[in-house]
Amino acid sequence: MDEFGLPTEPIAPAIKKAAVKRAVKRAVLKRAVKRAALKRAVKRGAAKRAVRRRVVRKAARRAGARKVVRRARVKKAVRRARVRKAIRKRK
Repeated sequence: MDEFGLPTEPIAPAIKKAAVKRAVKRAVLKRAVKRAALKRAVKRGAAKRAVRRRVVRKAARRAGARKVVRRARVKKAVRRARVRKAIRKRK
């Protein structure tokens, strides 16, 4: 510093260092944001997959239940038909 309080050494290196620091900070932040976004996307994807799986399972269960109900109805109808036939034969 001279008698006026001004720096005598060149300012450029300090400015350059500050700029580099800022750039590094920005890059790190950018990377962190990117990683966070990716993590969220992966989580969301996993959640979506889980929901899809649940929906498929539920649909399969429903289809199975429907099949069982259908089978029971058919059996009941057959039994009724047999009973009717037997009654008719008896008359």
